[in-house]
Amino acid sequence: MDNEQRNANKMAETPVGKLIVTMALPMMLSMMIQALYNIVDSVFIGMLPERAEALQALGYAYPVQMLMVAAGVGTGVGAGALLSKALGMNDGKKADAAAGNGYFLMLCFTLVFAIFGLCVFFGGVYFDICTSNAVVAEYGRRYLGICLIFSLGQFVQLMGERTLCSTGRTNLAMIMQLAGALTNIALDPLFIFVFDMGVTGAAVALLTVGAAFVAPLVFVNASAATHSTARNLILLYAVTAIPRTLGFTQVIGILRSGGDTTFCMVAETITVWAISVPLAMICGLLLHANVYVVYLMSNVCELIKNVVFGLRVRSGKWIRFGASEAREALAAAEEGGTVLVDTSAASEAFDGEESDRPVKEEE
Repeated sequence: MDNEQRNANKMAETPVGKLIVTMALPMMLSMMIQALYNIVDSVFIGMLPERAEALQALGYAYPVQMLMVAAGVGTGVGAGALLSKALGMNDGKKADAAAGNGYFLMLCFTLVFAIFGLCVFFGGVYFDICTSNAVVAEYGRRYLGICLIFSLGQFVQLMGERTLCSTGRTNLAMIMQLAGALTNIALDPLFIFVFDMGVTGAAVALLTVGAAFVAPLVFVNASAATHSTARNLILLYAVTAIPRTLGFTQVIGILRSGGDTTFCMVAETITVWAISVPLAMICGLLLHANVYVVYLMSNVCELIKNVVFGLRVRSGKWIRFGASEAREALAAAEEGGTVLVDTSAASEAFDGEESDRPVKEEE
């Protein structure tokens, strides 16, 4: 409430000339930073060996991206105008309704563009009528499809920026835009070159902009109680990260690598959906426990999975990948009269069975 009162006083008491300068300059810089996204993508994609086709694909994708920005900015400006008017009238309910309706419209736009993105990504819609070059169409399909399907972050970013400007916090809006731009600049070369994702990496890097914008925005505007709860949840997350990491190591590093994928799928499904999720729902909905208890109950599956996966690793039954090929090689070697390894040891390793057959020496 104090922050709202200070903003209202700022809009009412600050001289008009000073107010225009202090509010307009950050907004101008925000618009300049917004233009950096496509420029940065073009610069890094232009460094790829197939730069001609990739840049052509980005050129075809640009009008659709501008249409998406126009929908977001237009809705944000309209909702921001209603929000500013309501704040000037000291009508908190209308201000909340204006902001809420703005975000709801952003969700509707996200759904529309996501459906179109699915058509682009899987059906090649739009690029089939733009070019006959299959390489250009493929690059554009991947880049634009990903940007449209996961456009929620960008729409929330546009609405958040308009909301901040409507409440007089143009400096904060500029900082959030700068955070998103710097994140995009840092991640573009990482995804494009280091992870060797090419044009797809540029689209993935662009998706992080919304998260980089929204995360600080939510934290800055949160109450003291929210800050305290967030700190405690981060601490709990750090504690539960220990069994989670051990579980990842056993599942991804050992069991799945050995080909024991079916067991992993069944075990993870049962521990999560039959144990942790019901426990969390019971604690939250029936027992009305606090958020910390609900969070811990949702992570009970990590402890159970560690026990289950640990026993599976010790049993040796997880080795599936390559076992049949090894047996065939051993059988062929025995028929040829040459055996360089102990077949009983191989059998024990693959099946957990023991054998007393002696080792044959090379003839």
